[in-house]
Amino acid sequence: MSAVRQGSLDESGPLSPASRIRLRDPILWVSVQARVALALGIVFLMSVKPGLIGSLTTIGVSLIAGLVASTPIWGRGSESDPAIAAATSLDEARLARERS
Repeated sequence: MSAVRQGSLDESGPLSPASRIRLRDPILWVSVQARVALALGIVFLMSVKPGLIGSLTTIGVSLIAGLVASTPIWGRGSESDPAIAAATSLDEARLARERS
């Protein structure tokens, strides 16, 4: 998340293709889903206050629920977005022209 934040602070105007690719990274979104599920599990623990086994079970179930909720994201990558792929290839061509 900090790399995405730092990259967005360095840019002005519309997002560059590199920033779009970073934002559409499936690993980032799986991480976000897992963190949200864990946070909800922690809120549940604070309100119900189960014993040790219940607490460990709650954390395990919330982590698995976060991962399962993110399964549609796993197969989706930045390569599946034709607009990003086209913009990336245009940027690569522009960089190649500048180097030569």
